[in-house]
Amino acid sequence: MKVPKNLSLLAEFLRPYGKLYIVGGAVRNHLLHFSIHDYDICSNIRIDRLIEILANTHYIVKIKNAKLETAIIQIDDNVYEYATLRKEIYLQNGDRVPNEVIFTDSIKEDYKRRDFTCNALYYDICSKTLYDFCNGKKDIEEKIIKSVLPAEQTMSKDSLRILRMIRFASLLNFTIEEHTFSQACKYAVKLQKLSANRKLEELQYIVQQLKVNKLNFDSSMNLLLQTKTLNYIFAPELKRISYSLQDFSLSKSCKDEHIFECFLLDIFSQIRNQKNLSIKEIIECLLGNNGFNFKSADKKYFTKLFSAYSYLKEDKDVQFFIFLNNQYIDKFIEIFSYDFKLYDKLQMIKLQIKNMQEKNIPLKTKDLKINANMLIKHFDNLDKKKISYILDQCLIACIQEKIQNNSQILLQYCKKYL
Repeated sequence: MKVPKNLSLLAEFLRPYGKLYIVGGAVRNHLLHFSIHDYDICSNIRIDRLIEILANTHYIVKIKNAKLETAIIQIDDNVYEYATLRKEIYLQNGDRVPNEVIFTDSIKEDYKRRDFTCNALYYDICSKTLYDFCNGKKDIEEKIIKSVLPAEQTMSKDSLRILRMIRFASLLNFTIEEHTFSQACKYAVKLQKLSANRKLEELQYIVQQLKVNKLNFDSSMNLLLQTKTLNYIFAPELKRISYSLQDFSLSKSCKDEHIFECFLLDIFSQIRNQKNLSIKEIIECLLGNNGFNFKSADKKYFTKLFSAYSYLKEDKDVQFFIFLNNQYIDKFIEIFSYDFKLYDKLQMIKLQIKNMQEKNIPLKTKDLKINANMLIKHFDNLDKKKISYILDQCLIACIQEKIQNNSQILLQYCKKYL
């Protein structure tokens, strides 16, 4: 296995204190002859001791999780995920977080906490020895995703592994072992308790793989549907939404860079068809505290996206659509073009934009011949909210060709809103 030079040097430097192993995806990808982008490493050296050993070197250690003793080791532009070898003990009805962590010197103990056999291979950097305690190499050769421990233990302890199972199957084009898959379906309900950040991160990984493996889109998408994953990662109100493969036509036809937006639009459309919820309520279910808990800027963007898609599907004014979505108009047109039913309307919008550009009609408030500073100079007692409202009204009037985009005309027009 080809190992980065600074990682080999680190292993040699740590040799008097403990063995350093590469584990997980890098070893798996090496056996598959895939490119390797990330190296996860592990050792019996405890974190505090590791920090002491590397204190006067170029290697920087940053603790990620003190309880689990995971850290980042950085050298120059290279970053490695480090973990101390450990054994995890869960409560009978525990979920995801181990009740007790016991650190160990043995990879024979550590491998049992790994999720799937293809990710439970260890490569001793110094001795160049591969260790495989659960037939992981054989499963890789046969292209099988199989849990390390009995599947009911693997899935019941940590529901994140259900999403990881789907991701690896999509990424590697592997088949999921029957019992592993059945237990994933059984315990999918536990995804409801998974943190919003972890759900979002894993689903984004999965959705990206849907486009990477274009030929396997249907089979990968079916894994999400058959496990009912989508019913348990959003708010409880969406638990009974019924999805089918044909519902994801935008996701299947779009370009790679639009996959997640199209995926959420497909979800949004099915909710609108099956639930009597407002756009605001759907946004909260998908992106709010009970969904992915998006940051406010992202939530605002997707609110615009969903609203624009709904507006476009109705027989409403094209000019007002341009005004409402002027900030993202080019991007939205590109995304909505994957819906062939909207072809004629999008052509009308493109033509309207072209006509507006030829007539020098502004598309955005920043294209107006007046701005906030001019309003403040000419009128008294204007706050930011009022200024924004007046500029919007001027833009609407220009788009509807009621007035010309001329500074004097616009300033005169503003007086009606004071």
